[in-house]
Amino acid sequence: VMDFSGLEGGREQSPTKALLLARNLFRRLYNEVDESVSYFVEKYIDLFNTMSDTDSKDVINESEIRLLYYGSRQYRDEHANRGLSFFAKCAVASFSGDVSMEVFELVRQHVMKSQTAVCEGPRARCCQLIGLILAELEYKENEFEPLDDLSDSDTDRLKSAFIRILISRTHDKSACVRAEVIRALSVLNGVDLDYVSGQFRNAFNLDKWVKKELRDVSREVRMEAVRAVALGSSVCVDDLLDVLSSETAANVRRLIFARITRSIDVTDLSLTQRMRILRIGLNDEDGLQTFVLIGVARMIVGDRLLPTWAGGDNAPPLALLKHLEFVEGNDICFQAMEAYFSHYRKVCGYVSVEQLVNAIWQKSNEDVEAVNDGGMITAKNCVDMLEGRPLFALARDVFLWRCIVEYCDKNAQSEADRGEARRRLLPEIAPFCRLAYKFLWRWSSPTDTVDGINEEFIFIQLCFIARTYDLTDSFTMDAWKGILEMFVSVRCLPNSARAIELALNDIFSIGYAKENKIEEYVEWCCYRMNSFMTRNLNDTEVQPLALALVSARDANTTQPIRACRATDRIIGDSYEDMEEGYKPERRYMERALLVLCSTLRQPQINSLNTFLRTAFDLIVENFCTSLDNSMWSLVSESIGLAAAKDGTIAKQRICFLRAAIETDGTPVPV
Repeated sequence: VMDFSGLEGGREQSPTKALLLARNLFRRLYNEVDESVSYFVEKYIDLFNTMSDTDSKDVINESEIRLLYYGSRQYRDEHANRGLSFFAKCAVASFSGDVSMEVFELVRQHVMKSQTAVCEGPRARCCQLIGLILAELEYKENEFEPLDDLSDSDTDRLKSAFIRILISRTHDKSACVRAEVIRALSVLNGVDLDYVSGQFRNAFNLDKWVKKELRDVSREVRMEAVRAVALGSSVCVDDLLDVLSSETAANVRRLIFARITRSIDVTDLSLTQRMRILRIGLNDEDGLQTFVLIGVARMIVGDRLLPTWAGGDNAPPLALLKHLEFVEGNDICFQAMEAYFSHYRKVCGYVSVEQLVNAIWQKSNEDVEAVNDGGMITAKNCVDMLEGRPLFALARDVFLWRCIVEYCDKNAQSEADRGEARRRLLPEIAPFCRLAYKFLWRWSSPTDTVDGINEEFIFIQLCFIARTYDLTDSFTMDAWKGILEMFVSVRCLPNSARAIELALNDIFSIGYAKENKIEEYVEWCCYRMNSFMTRNLNDTEVQPLALALVSARDANTTQPIRACRATDRIIGDSYEDMEEGYKPERRYMERALLVLCSTLRQPQINSLNTFLRTAFDLIVENFCTSLDNSMWSLVSESIGLAAAKDGTIAKQRICFLRAAIETDGTPVPV
């Protein structure tokens, strides 16, 4: 415990009663940390108001020693914080006339001397003291305004002087000083530059400076900048997200996520910003160092951010999904929903996934009765889900269905738990295939329209759900494989690049990959491509279910097409149709290109066999006769993919490759 005695003439002088009281007060301020600082400030003011001028000099000297002690500490600690807070409150009380002006002068002189100290500790504590004084002034003005004994100009001049000192320290070489400057300026509700006169006026912008400090080399400075940065506009949020995407310090990242969670309502964020926050929080992949960051980010996103966006810890998952862009960013949303399921399950105390499913189902029914907008899809109502739901609500509900199904598959406590959850969520494969078939009948909008995008999304989610079935079972495999083959083969269905590629990948993995039947798979794909370029139906299109599907979609679709069995044709017949002058419709040619590109992307296909090369030449030659600009990117992609597997194609199609590199992107005759 600090104790100082006055010395005069080489002999120890007897301290006055006021000095003893002051020392005892400072001793208690240091030791009694549970007592508020304001209590000791009141005692200090009472002491000053009851003593003589002679005694006040001794108390001021004692106060100066204590202020020097607290103001020269290298780092922040509890005692230094309490001591500087004490003197800041006393200085404002003195400035407003509650106590002798000597106290304010003592603090002011200390600030003026410490701001240029050689050591960084006094400079940092000087800035901290200024911040505490500014905070106390703000508090006084907000709670007891105006300061009765002062004119506005006196307060403004005081603030101006202190702010100029802080601005002069913004470029201090010490990181701890710069951090204290940010803390000090952040106590104001934005710096009013009318306070600042002279060379700093019109030369300092607090918001810009704080944004710059977000990329400071010091982690401490960056953390203070995160706490202080304004988030009042979309641009400010984007700036903070830019920092988050490149920040490597775990503490800073955690603070940014905490600031976003605490300070920004989800409705104030754009969909793009929400998805960007989730993408950064859930997908940090910066190497070994990032392992810790992933844990921090996932913890905050799953346990704080997502529940806040949903409306509380007990909010149903559907409440969260309404705030996400699940159509365009379904991969990120899927991760977010899995994280929220885990949090929801933990908070509600559900041990089994069956309990989770039942709880979500019950909550969903309550919400449906309240807003009459869709609801959770289960085994009982999935066949009828296409009726009575707006398309966007249907897309949302199907996505939620897929998320719950996959989460239960991965996180069930046991096989029995998994089985009970699946029994509640999924029908048998036959009803599920009828649902997919019914949806193909309904899917009518082009994929470049809003409705078409939603319909494409729904079919893709159905494909993901189908993967959770036991596709090793022959009946299940044949049933779902038939739906996928119908989608790829029926030419009048919408040309969805994503859905076609997904369907072809699943067809390969279900029916061909296990026994390495690559040649058979290529032949199957090539036959579809060639059929799209001719008048003839392929073997899938002439099946009763496919014909019924085509008839239901468009009664006139099959009239110009000459139907025949697949076994009656060979690939070479395609050229005969071209010689007769037949030109396939643009959408059929586009579908052939989509199947070609998806086939060439298959990693197991290392070269172009006869079937694939024939189909490739047929499609490219057909394009050369039409030069349809809308398909130029697809043709260029197919040539590039084929050239990567067969070097001779690059030589033969050099004109196309050259045109693909040129900036105008205009196809030229070959």
